Amino acid sequence: MSLFKSSSRHCPSKLAVYAMAATISLAASYGVCTPACLAESSSAQVSGKRLQDIKELYKNCGAGEQMTTSLSDTADVIEKRLSAKFVEVFSKDSSLTASQVQERAQGDSSRIMKRFRELLSQQSSELSNDAEKIFTDVVSDNLQDDEVNYISSFYKTDTGQKSLKLLPKSSAAATKNMKEAIEPYMLKLKDEAIGGAPAGECDIHLSVDLKDVPEEKKAKVKRLLEVSNFNQLMADTVKVQSGEQSNIIVRRIQNDQVMSPEEKEKRINGVKKFFDLITTRIDFAKVLEPYMVLEFSKDFTAQDLDHMIAYYEDPHAKAVQIKWSRILKETIDKTNQIMDPKLQKMLGTAIEETMRAPKAD
Repeated sequence: MSLFKSSSRHCPSKLAVYAMAATISLAASYGVCTPACLAESSSAQVSGKRLQDIKELYKNCGAGEQMTTSLSDTADVIEKRLSAKFVEVFSKDSSLTASQVQERAQGDSSRIMKRFRELLSQQSSELSNDAEKIFTDVVSDNLQDDEVNYISSFYKTDTGQKSLKLLPKSSAAATKNMKEAIEPYMLKLKDEAIGGAPAGECDIHLSVDLKDVPEEKKAKVKRLLEVSNFNQLMADTVKVQSGEQSNIIVRRIQNDQVMSPEEKEKRINGVKKFFDLITTRIDFAKVLEPYMVLEFSKDFTAQDLDHMIAYYEDPHAKAVQIKWSRILKETIDKTNQIMDPKLQKMLGTAIEETMRAPKAD
């Protein structure tokens, strides 16, 4: 039995709307909840010096801080999706004006997410332990002792610590600019995926002002991108994350209680084709490179760049690069299994408590 009234003349009840909200994926960083039970954790079998070294690496590379940032980003994504979903649902109520629809959607999503963030804060210690467990499992399964120690020693250096602070900032700024530039082509790919006109090849040449960047620095940043295997890492990352996002949307469609089997099949095929087009048509590394040159040149000295180049030229770093795709996929899978159910439960709790609480006048 559907949670929602089938007639478009009626707006679903508050319970139905929030029930639908609970099904919205905790995408971005955490994918969908997987019901399979976890096998015995490999971290339980790691002990002695190796366990100490992995814990040291976890601390030195700022993995805990990255987890906190990732959770915050995830909450922001959920809030945007909640608001958009509420707008879609409340728009079916003919008694509401467009401004009332927006106001109600934003108000309800804000109240839910305020409580969700409170729950995240209350359970931060448990989530931090989960993040360290996932890190320990993945590192133990994939990296040798000398690779662990080599990476850890780099992050103890001034350049390593500086990279932890500035690389996310530089990469985020570059990615933001790239997304804005590439959005029109992404829309064309979406149209092609559902049977529209072919989008054609991606031929985006971005105009980035690099005239104030010294030639020596340009060369060093490009060398850093080369020795860090940036092109392949980008391709692997896009492939893994596109696969995860595709699975999220496909499961959401499969669980829909309103769509007909024919409509589900049509939409699923469109989703799969869209993400396949993304991975095969767009060279994200090529599009992103001018922005990376600009941002890295702003944030890092020539000496910093030389240090990072030397780090990535070392055989230990190259060995880790080769394993990156597997490391990324295992991290996502373990996060889905360990942390996603807890986040889903927190979101459900936030929804239930918001439903019961009276609205402030």
